[in-house]
Amino acid sequence: MDKHDYIVAIIDDLRGTTGLPFQLKLQKVLSKYYKALGKTYEMPAPYGGDDKNDGWVVEDATFYQIYAPIQVKRSLGKDIQDKFQEDLEGLVKKIKEGKWNGKLNKFVFIVNTFDLPLPKDSNRFYHSVVKKISEENEIKFDFIIGNLDYINDILLEISNIE
Repeated sequence: MDKHDYIVAIIDDLRGTTGLPFQLKLQKVLSKYYKALGKTYEMPAPYGGDDKNDGWVVEDATFYQIYAPIQVKRSLGKDIQDKFQEDLEGLVKKIKEGKWNGKLNKFVFIVNTFDLPLPKDSNRFYHSVVKKISEENEIKFDFIIGNLDYINDILLEISNIE
């Protein structure tokens, strides 16, 4: 198998998974990815609450939040927006309380959209939410909203995918 085959196998396996199993599988992928970069990816125990931190890169203060809905409540776009805002507000609150070294440099929100692209954001909802939370809490950070295309892209960076 070549690099492309490995990545396709990983993405296909993730694509067919929802809920906590998706989060646990993604944790394994991100752990291996960051280990290949010489960094530490930690995932708080998801049982009993993760304090809005599904995983983080200790050295970079990069935090991941993972959303893999089992079923859509209203519309996928609106559900993603609600989850993004709720999780980011909760994470920033915990960081301001001093959790995880009290620092946030990047927030990465990963959604399992299965075989669909991310819904459009023509109103720039995510930028507005980040700007509001940043200003209210006097904290600056970058953010990414991605799906399995994001995972595909980062895995392409690894020279020895095996």
